[in-house]
Amino acid sequence: TLQHYSIPPHQPEELIEGVLMDTYLDRFETFDALYTYCYKVASVVGLMTSEIFRYSHSDALPHAIDLGIAMQLTNICRDIAEDADRGRIYIPKSELLEFGVSEEDILQKKCTPAFQTLMKFQVERANAYYDSADKGIPYLDKDSRLTVQLMSTNYRRILNKLKSMNYDPFIERAHLTFTEKLLAVPRAYLQTLTMKP
Repeated sequence: TLQHYSIPPHQPEELIEGVLMDTYLDRFETFDALYTYCYKVASVVGLMTSEIFRYSHSDALPHAIDLGIAMQLTNICRDIAEDADRGRIYIPKSELLEFGVSEEDILQKKCTPAFQTLMKFQVERANAYYDSADKGIPYLDKDSRLTVQLMSTNYRRILNKLKSMNYDPFIERAHLTFTEKLLAVPRAYLQTLTMKP
């Protein structure tokens, strides 16, 4: 498969490295450290699938990386309560300190005003990565654009759900219903029709 689609062999190796990070890491000191994790567990998938989807210009690849970062940051925001149950905190320690949120606040699922401000920052950062990611979709082959647009659209909508919950991921897990996912298809399809690289 790697040979058929000209996928660099180091990419699946990086993915494996990223997945293995979860076996020995449950904290990240800085966003740079978290970014490396997100890159390995998500962006590398985007780079590999880009070779399968096909693209018209290598400019597509940095945006594929950004989509992976955006989606993994969304997972982190959405799953913060479940991760806390496992003793895991993926939000960087430096940012907890900056926003005045303690690890105990998260592990005890306290939605303080400082925590809500921190989550707002996380959501806005993820959205900025989605903005960049969407610029790369027109470089993909026409037959592949809808799939990627739907992934971007639906994952971004999870962030919107979190925003509508007043940035409190502890009350329930932000998610889309099957109907909400289905209703996203026509709009995403129309978006892909007008795309130009």
